[in-house]
Amino acid sequence: MKNVITLLLLAISSYCNAQLPDYYIFLIKGEANLIKPAAKPIPVKPNSFIYTSDVIEVKKGAEITLADKSQQFFVLRSPGIYKTKDVAKTKPDHIPGVTQTYLKLVWNELLNPNHDFTKFTNDNIAGVYGGVSRSDECNNLIFPIQGLISSSDSLHFKWHQTSPISKYVLIIYDTERKEVVNMPVKDTQQTLLIKEALHTVTGNFYWLVKGENAGCEDEVPVYFEIITPETEQKMISSLLQGKDYNDLPGRLQAINKLEKNAMIPAAGGYYSKLINDNPGNGALLKSYVLFLLKYGFDKEAYAVWQKGDIKK
Repeated sequence: MKNVITLLLLAISSYCNAQLPDYYIFLIKGEANLIKPAAKPIPVKPNSFIYTSDVIEVKKGAEITLADKSQQFFVLRSPGIYKTKDVAKTKPDHIPGVTQTYLKLVWNELLNPNHDFTKFTNDNIAGVYGGVSRSDECNNLIFPIQGLISSSDSLHFKWHQTSPISKYVLIIYDTERKEVVNMPVKDTQQTLLIKEALHTVTGNFYWLVKGENAGCEDEVPVYFEIITPETEQKMISSLLQGKDYNDLPGRLQAINKLEKNAMIPAAGGYYSKLINDNPGNGALLKSYVLFLLKYGFDKEAYAVWQKGDIKK
């Protein structure tokens, strides 16, 4: 009887694994058909999955971008018939940044959906903070990050707790190293109105936090730049010129470019609009949640999670 149960479980496992897709359709340009066994060809649709037994027919002038579970891209550019097993023969591209995060979550939604905010945060926290240029060796300064560029009327400063009694002084210097802000704070965050706090609407500044009875704290101030909305728009137009950024993949690439150039508030604005334009896309919403967590916006991340109505 034990052997029968074991064989049954193996059969069920084998069946389930056979049903898992091999690829995700990330981008389609032109015309292509999906041919399933004993079925008529149907147009390939974005955001769908390709299984082992499927065949893709690429028409002349078309281009299909597929992604596997390892967040690798495979692009089919030549017209013809492609069996699923032949896709891997195409040289893959490894895509970093926002797009990679989104693709990882697409597969997670399929294979291991996570509907608990705390668990989702704990499971992803290591990857969230990796690769962000923040501050010095103690890394207690969270936001603004090094080199941040913003045209916002206000700026949210956030840092890790270093003072056991939660008493801090937030200090901001101008380019001549003169203090323009020296503010006591009984918290690990503070929002400042730019014009009121810095007495200007543009300029280059440096910030630092000193805690009372603190442990390790960064001693090198973090640089950030305040610009006008007009200057910001010109910078964005220059970064995004010469390419179509209207579809989901393109808009993710645009966000990635803004983030790489430290235009974090602008990238966040683009992300928020993308979420609103794609209701019901759980992977996209979760990628935005990770974006917010990366820069210390925990409350905002939780609000986005709740508003997205992710099932518990």
